[in-house]
Amino acid sequence: MAVAIREQEIRLPEEVQKRFSDNQLTGADVLAMWLVRNGSRYIHGITGGSIVNFSNALDPWITAGFINSSISSREDAAFYSAMGNAIGETILTGENQPGVVVASSGPAPANFQAAAWTANEEGIPVKFCSRQCKREY
Repeated sequence: MAVAIREQEIRLPEEVQKRFSDNQLTGADVLAMWLVRNGSRYIHGITGGSIVNFSNALDPWITAGFINSSISSREDAAFYSAMGNAIGETILTGENQPGVVVASSGPAPANFQAAAWTANEEGIPVKFCSRQCKREY
């Protein structure tokens, strides 16, 4: 099975093919496939229990060499890394490719605020993902 990425057909990693053929794709798999299909090459972020499924979904793509990941010690550092990556992609390739940053739930998305404001003011495209956890009230 293949998907089109940047006008090229590539084979899905075997683990993803198996989950796809068994109708066992999760939302994390779909998000990982969407990021790869849209040309995201680097993902910056913080690991955590709430996004472990997404980390596992990225693993076959990282192993196959489609995505590189970097782990930061702080959310804002990950966001600024993604911004730097977006600027670098634009300068080196001429493509306006957004940086991608992920974080776990809780205060992590709030820690993106300053960096998100900076990216918005500077016109730097950044995609950020965080998990929403179910709360019982």
